[in-house]
Amino acid sequence: MTTTSVCSGTDDRATTVQRVEEAAANMRWVSDHMQALRRKYLNKFVAVHRGRVVAVADDQDEVFKKLKKARGLDIGVIAVEYIAEEGTTWVL
Repeated sequence: MTTTSVCSGTDDRATTVQRVEEAAANMRWVSDHMQALRRKYLNKFVAVHRGRVVAVADDQDEVFKKLKKARGLDIGVIAVEYIAEEGTTWVL
């Protein structure tokens, strides 16, 4: 359950493509490092930007509050993921 948002009304096509690629890289990083994230952040929401965990909280709203306070982060490309136990199935 990863959350990202990469489009804004003022982006040109090249910028949008770059932001989509950065968001995808953040999501891949989460996927590639899921075992390590589980060991450290099980049952937490984490926000990842450029290969770093930049916020951790018990709920998604709190993660976004922390991100809004952070300086120099493009919130639109950050991957926010709930770190669940392995084998957890989400039914949406």
